[in-house]
Amino acid sequence: MIIHCPECNARYTLTSQQIGEHGRTMRCAKCSQTWFQPPIEDDEGVDVGAPPLAPQVGASLGQIPETISPITLVVAVLSLLAIIAGGGIWWWTGNQTPVPQNYSPVTFTGAGETSDIHTDTGLILSEIERDVIEDNNVTILLFRGKVTNTNEVTTLVPEIRVQLLNHKGMEIDFWPAEIEKKQLEPKQEAKWVVRFLNPPLDQISKYKAFFKKY
Repeated sequence: MIIHCPECNARYTLTSQQIGEHGRTMRCAKCSQTWFQPPIEDDEGVDVGAPPLAPQVGASLGQIPETISPITLVVAVLSLLAIIAGGGIWWWTGNQTPVPQNYSPVTFTGAGETSDIHTDTGLILSEIERDVIEDNNVTILLFRGKVTNTNEVTTLVPEIRVQLLNHKGMEIDFWPAEIEKKQLEPKQEAKWVVRFLNPPLDQISKYKAFFKKY
């Protein structure tokens, strides 16, 4: 079932087991608003097996939800260790899987978290970080970084998306980034962030970045 924060309207996909038979108090990962969510039924015309929706977060791109407690931090670390132990080390991948229609892949041939110059746009992605945030039984996989204009002219920043893949190269999710600026002057940079809500961390093996074609 999809529920909405009454304050900022951020969306979350939860099951009746996560809410509980007596309902529970929820806290929004975007604005920290709290509210009481009454019990829900999984069979009320909702496909609970559908991929979850990521929250439409409009807060500062550098902002992360409240400080993580030691327990939730341990859960996040153990989840990442489980991925590595299972052979699912995450890395930026090239063109092994089909490219989504109307999108152009971002390539990473060097070491580190800085992309090659994107041929179509002259933009690069850099300083990419990943975080797993646990908050009130909601897991958020966060990607953030910078986009830089290497052109000598002002350039529009197209939509940036991150694609999650399993070990077979099949898509798990494909979600757009929030970008600090839609237009960059020469050598100017801007922050971007992508948030995935309740992703299957144990299934993620690779991820890819894309620019939408003009």
